This record gives sequence, structure tokens and C-alpha cells, in this order.
Amino acid sequence: MTILSLGLIMYYSLRYTVDFQIPRGMKDWDVDNYKYLEYVRNMFLENCNIYNFNLMEPSPIEMLSTLEARSGQDIQNEIYFFKDKNDRDLALRFDLTVGTARHVCSKKNVSLPIKVGTFSSMFRYDEPQHGRSRWFYQCNTEIFGSKEIDSDAEIIDFASNLFSKIGIDCIIEIGDRTLIESFIKKQFSNIDSQKTENLFRLLDKMNKNTKNELYSHAKEYSIENDEVDILFDFVKTTQMSLDSISEYLGKDNDLNQLVDLLQDRGLTNFKINPGIVRGLDYYNGIVFEIFDKNNYELGALGGGGRYDTLPKIFGRDDLGATGFAAGVDRIILSLKKKNFVLDRPGTLFSVCYIGEQNKPVAYKIAKKLRNLNLSTTYDFAEKNLKKQLHKASESGVDYVLLIAPNEIAQSEIICRDMNARTETKVSVSNIEDYVMKLSSHNQ
Repeated sequence: MTILSLGLIMYYSLRYTVDFQIPRGMKDWDVDNYKYLEYVRNMFLENCNIYNFNLMEPSPIEMLSTLEARSGQDIQNEIYFFKDKNDRDLALRFDLTVGTARHVCSKKNVSLPIKVGTFSSMFRYDEPQHGRSRWFYQCNTEIFGSKEIDSDAEIIDFASNLFSKIGIDCIIEIGDRTLIESFIKKQFSNIDSQKTENLFRLLDKMNKNTKNELYSHAKEYSIENDEVDILFDFVKTTQMSLDSISEYLGKDNDLNQLVDLLQDRGLTNFKINPGIVRGLDYYNGIVFEIFDKNNYELGALGGGGRYDTLPKIFGRDDLGATGFAAGVDRIILSLKKKNFVLDRPGTLFSVCYIGEQNKPVAYKIAKKLRNLNLSTTYDFAEKNLKKQLHKASESGVDYVLLIAPNEIAQSEIICRDMNARTETKVSVSNIEDYVMKLSSHNQ
């Protein structure tokens, strides 16, 4: 090989070195975090069953035009979009509500109302932050086909019960975009729809920013500092009572009705906060956000509200809609912050052996336990006994079944209790009954 050839090889190897880093904002779900993910998922599925929400999942890829139908082209700044091989403009879902609404609206002959639940991942091209990457999981519940406040109460009741099941003491802060609209109309004369929308966008930042930071954001929306002050004072200093709400909305308003319904359901972990407006444009009435009572600094763990206008975009004027979504990543952060310990998945067994000749026996014993639906591991790396036992101890194994030459010659197995540090000899013919008793004892 010539010097030139070697030089070319080195050049191209350096020029085209593969970058194995994952893109910014993405992450891998390692074993520890995935256990928490599965825990939250299981609690959500149980709660869906209790409240009779049927499970579904919308397509992970939508036509870009579907996502733009409500939010306009500005949505392109927040999502992953691309062209496929047929030159169609497509996008990855940025939430579950839009796709779910599209799906439900396409079903013409279904009995209303429809209650659906979804647990899945999505993609959002925003700035990565603590508790939120660009690929993240959410759990959603939605009710379509009812414009009654009862359905809002059902969603909030579901959310409250879910967080209780998960193990988080939550507080639910409830607002009403109609209330804010009424306030804005009274305070700002001759205001157009664009200015109103910009004020809502600014309001959504009030719980997350100082007043000076809000002044900076206000410039982006062509809002004056004195207008910021008016909104800030209303949201931060007004103690909203049912009487003060009635001042803006009349006595027979949705917030008053909702409070009564929640109290009827026995809920006490909620309060009125006029600053809750939610950031997505499709909300139009009751809105709420959910916080860890003991860790407010994590921000909202979930939220939702009414979005009657979204089904109209998909051609359904007859569908009211309300829903709730929770960010699983932040829920996991909340659990870890309080040192929450996950329940172990039942009794853990390990089958160890001495001598290569006993390896097939170990496999057969492990298979017997697995056929009994018992969590069982064994060594297939041909480690010595000391290393096998160390691995079992490291993995939190409850019982080790040891295949030793002398004992197996007598058709016996040594059962070692890893917690009590005791050993018992068990007949091979009786091993299934014995381990089932151990398993039931550990429940």
C-alpha cells in the first residue's frame, strides 16, 4: 500500500467520523427511569379502568396541515416537520389532544359522550428544560360530546385521583379564560383579537417569570409596561372569590358551577387562580393546572381544560370537549424528590449452580419457576459460584436455589434465604410447591 493510499484512508476516516451522540433535547430511558415510567403508566391504566375511560392512541405522524389548522404556521417553530418520499408535508405529534380530536371527529356514528385515555410519547421542538426533553411522555384523558360542566368535574376528579394513586399530594389551580377575556374587555378599550391573544400568551408566563422578565416578553407581543402592570396586579393580588367571579361572569357561571360539583365529589385540593390560562390556543373556557403541593418549584405536573373550538376545526359543531394531560417526566422528578420507593415486582429467585455439568439442571429448574410466573434469573456466563451469589445479592434476589453436586445426586436443591441468611434442602420433586409457598409468604 502506498503512502498516498494510507493518507487517503486516514483523511476519509477523519472526515467521515460517525458522531454517536444523540441529538440535543433527546434522551435514553435507562433501566431506573423506565421502572418509574412503567409505574406511572400502570397507575394511569388502573385509573382509566376505575373511571371507565377507553384506551386509544392517535397516529404519531400527522399531516402538517392538521397541526396548522388551529395554530397556524407559527406551530412550525415548535414541532418536528419534514417531507416524505411523496413530497408531503408531515409532522411528529407535539401533543395527544389534536390527534385524538381528529380521530374522534371522524367517527360519525358513535354514542356520545366518548371518554378516551392515552399514554404515549411525543416530540416538541422547544428549549430543553429540567423535567422536559424534546421527546417526552404524557398521559391524557379526554371527554367528547358533552358541553356540560359535569364533564369538566369528571376530568378534574380523574386527575386528582390519579395523582393520589401515584403518591403525589397535589393542588389543582383552576381558571377560566372567559373570566380573563371579560377582564381584558373592561380594562382595555378597542382591543382587537390579536392583542387579546398576545395578552393571553403573556398571562401564561406570569406564574413562571418575574415582572422584569414579563416586561421583556411584552415587547415581543407589542404590549406596554403599564398594560403588564394591570394584568400582573389582577392575577397576583386579586383574591378570587365566587362573588368577585360573579362580578365579571354573572352569578350563573361555569366556575361557580364547577366549584359546587367538585365539592359534591368530595374534592378539597383545589383553588381559583385567575392567572391560569394554559398556553395552547385551543382552550376556550375552564382551564386548570396541577402542582405538587410540596414541590411547587417543579412547575405544573399536568393541566387541561375545555376546548370546544377544536372539534369545530375538524367539522364537528356538535362536540363539546374537555381534557387533561400530565407530563410523566415531571411526575418522575416529583417522586424522586420525595424519595419515593417503588414496590418490588413480587418475590425474586435466582438459580445458581456448581460445575458445568449442572448447568442444564439449573436451566430446567429456572424454567419450572418461570412456568409458575415467578421472576427468575440464572447465570449463563459460566461464572463461578461466588460471582453468581454476588450478582444475586446485588440484584436484590430473595431466594437462591443452589444446584450443588452432592445435593443434586440425592435429588435435592439447597434453598438459601438471602435476607434471613438461612439454608434449607428441598426435594427436586417438591420444588414447585415449595417456591410457591415462599412467594405467597413474601406478598
